[in-house]
Amino acid sequence: MNYGQAIEAMKIGGAARRRRGTCVQLVHRGTPLQYLEITDEDGRRPYVPSTDDQLADDWNVSARWREAA
Repeated sequence: MNYGQAIEAMKIGGAARRRRGTCVQLVHRGTPLQYLEITDEDGRRPYVPSTDDQLADDWNVSARWREAA
């Protein structure tokens, strides 16, 4: 999956990753404060994709969940 497909998966409630041990997800979904966040061994922080990340086609959906109704 490419970067655009990974973003679309995150928009519908998934989390994506390129490397083992990382998780990129959309947080504060549906609010003006929403942003992409990465979680790894260093903790949680805003995700700023590199050019390599944007051009890569090895993204995987690592989780998919539904928010409580």
